[in-house]
Amino acid sequence: MKKLISSVLLAVIAAVSAVLFSIGVTLAQSAPDVSSGPRLAGIANCPTGTLEAFLIPYARGGGPCETVLTCLNTSTKDGGFTGQFFFGFGNTQAGSDASVALLAGEAGEAATASTDPLSIFSINANAATGLFEGKARICAASGTKVACHAHLVCTGGLERLNVINKSQKGD
Repeated sequence: MKKLISSVLLAVIAAVSAVLFSIGVTLAQSAPDVSSGPRLAGIANCPTGTLEAFLIPYARGGGPCETVLTCLNTSTKDGGFTGQFFFGFGNTQAGSDASVALLAGEAGEAATASTDPLSIFSINANAATGLFEGKARICAASGTKVACHAHLVCTGGLERLNVINKSQKGD
């Protein structure tokens, strides 16, 4: 009986030791450095000289609706932003980068097309997405800050879209 209790006790001590060792090794490992990669998983980096500033989880272009991104350069120096649009839940870009240069305090608009169905915005940059439905991203020029909002403009009216703020660096 004494030998059986000793054997069981040794087995329990060995199992506990193995678990504690495994936890220690796991805690000692560091997370991989992803600081130079894209901030939105799977999507290509923002254009050179820009940083991801905002994500718009729903955007649409073509047909009776266009997505319009309006940004104000709140920095004391010149900068700008780039609007990018991506198909569905995937990470394939629709159209091209829609880049707008802004002086300090100036505002501008990037959109999925050159005009909106209601003709209420002055589109400065056209991504030429054609018919698409998905998400959008706003990349701000490095060292500047922008304040942005997004609208879905359709022949039937205007609807404000959610804009998720990412951390920005700037003055």
